[in-house]
Amino acid sequence: MRTRPVRAPTVALALAFLACNAPAPDAPGPVVAPVEAPTEPPPIGEREHTPGAGARFAENLRDAVRAQVPPDSRTDSPGWEAFYAPDAVHEVRVTLTEAARDDLQSDGRTWVPAAVSVDGQVFPHAGVRRKGSTTWQNLSGKPSLKIKLREFGDGPRLVGLERLTLNNMVSDPTQAREVITLRLWRALGSNATRASFAQVWIDEEPYGLYSNVEALDDEWLQRRYDHPDGTLWEANNDADFTEAGLPFWELSEGSADDEALLALTAALQEDGPFETRVGAVVNVPQFLRYWATCLATGATDGYPFHLNDAYVYADPGNGGRLDFVPWGMDEAWVEPFSHWTAGELAAACEADPACEEALAATVVDVLARFEALDVDGMVTEAYATSEPLLSADPKVPYPRATIDAARDELRARIAGWPDKLRVDLGL
Repeated sequence: MRTRPVRAPTVALALAFLACNAPAPDAPGPVVAPVEAPTEPPPIGEREHTPGAGARFAENLRDAVRAQVPPDSRTDSPGWEAFYAPDAVHEVRVTLTEAARDDLQSDGRTWVPAAVSVDGQVFPHAGVRRKGSTTWQNLSGKPSLKIKLREFGDGPRLVGLERLTLNNMVSDPTQAREVITLRLWRALGSNATRASFAQVWIDEEPYGLYSNVEALDDEWLQRRYDHPDGTLWEANNDADFTEAGLPFWELSEGSADDEALLALTAALQEDGPFETRVGAVVNVPQFLRYWATCLATGATDGYPFHLNDAYVYADPGNGGRLDFVPWGMDEAWVEPFSHWTAGELAAACEADPACEEALAATVVDVLARFEALDVDGMVTEAYATSEPLLSADPKVPYPRATIDAARDELRARIAGWPDKLRVDLGL
């Protein structure tokens, strides 16, 4: 495996394509001697690129990116679309036996049987477990939950959904960040999930306000892809397209065939232009749009900035090429913002002037779309929808004054984000 060089940070867009964050604090790694940082390159807007094949590649790729922006209603179902409407608030009640409650409290990672009602519709054979890492809490706190509506037996269906993901928002003082950010991702033309709000009860005890995030599963694939029978992988901590990073890709849906992951890992060890190396195994225009949208929404908590909080789908309808799907928007827009990336795929693009140029153009395009949207209206609607629920939340993790201040700060940050990003990235 090639050794990646150590590079100095800069606010230039060029280093939006360089390595962002060191490994997680608990990740083992060798102790290395300090390396003198090289001179910072100029912002990408000031760089000189030699015309030729690279410029033609970048132009073709920009056109391909724009052509791949999916219409929002291509595979939407009115039922589930309404379920994740920005102004929706759902009532979710979980009822456990004493034994199931004890298991959920003591273990948490194992599915336990439960009767679940969603807006009054009962699912008697559901399964529930706790979820999270830094947001992990037990039943005396405010646990995030995963629910499978038919885990322990047959039963009714919920607008084409088989599972729910309920996040406790304990890392988000605005109590609305995921709903806002995922709505914006979709509005920007990216293949993201949706989110709305929910109020949760466990054994008739009120647990308060949660974000209700659309689960990434086989039914999500059916709603999003013409060929939903491919393989979906989730990036856990340290997941990458390297020998060391491959074990951290967790199979989510489909067969256990990891051919696409292995093929990309092998391609990244080859020499040559980025498109030549990876174009047969990665949907390159989609990856660049995903990356650009991460930057445009301050979503640098996942791949390719941190080696987690993302999914990849090997789409049979596109030759098995990998699409990237964001996950974990609870820390979007959080300062300090860094443009360093950690993923090996991003590093390969960084080293290719044509790919770097195409990414810069994609960021410009995404920011133009951003500024054409009523983003402040999205923020206003999310705040207004959740506002009356905050006072009724007995487990709200922040004082009301902290929530109000955080909401004001987030609104202002979003309003100024395109201009800030252009300055930081040298556009």
